[in-house]
Amino acid sequence: MHEINDNDWSKIVMEVVKYDGAIDAMNFNFNLGFDRENFEYLETLLGKQSQLKQLEIANLMDTSLQTEVFQLMKNNNSIIKLRFDFEMDSKSFDELIDLLKKKTNLIELELGNCSNFTDDHATKLADVLKSCTKLQHLVIEGENQIGDNGFQALLSSLPTSLIIVVKL
Repeated sequence: MHEINDNDWSKIVMEVVKYDGAIDAMNFNFNLGFDRENFEYLETLLGKQSQLKQLEIANLMDTSLQTEVFQLMKNNNSIIKLRFDFEMDSKSFDELIDLLKKKTNLIELELGNCSNFTDDHATKLADVLKSCTKLQHLVIEGENQIGDNGFQALLSSLPTSLIIVVKL
């Protein structure tokens, strides 16, 4: 399967998503990059009409593509479990925050590879997660730079039943 190029993946995915609810979970790993000419299948999978419930994206290093992916997902109400395993610049992080403002139905959020995650990021995340009343699982991984202020902001803004994992 790793030998399939983006164009073939695009064709496969477009065929599969013709059937409503055919894909419940998707894991994208962009180790080998991404051909922007095949962006249509991402639009189909992540857009408003998708019934996708769980999404994991790893190694998406193109920050402009990160921003586009977050923008695409803003109108999708079905995704309730998210995992992003890549570093984000400040513009991408702000776009993620805007996305999370719309995703009040999230039950799981995992952010991996957060080496540039600071107190400021933690505070912004904590503010937006206050509206995610269904959130049950939050993971922040990586050699992050969260200090006491950021950690306290996260703790004070989340329900007591939430499981929080911060790997330092």
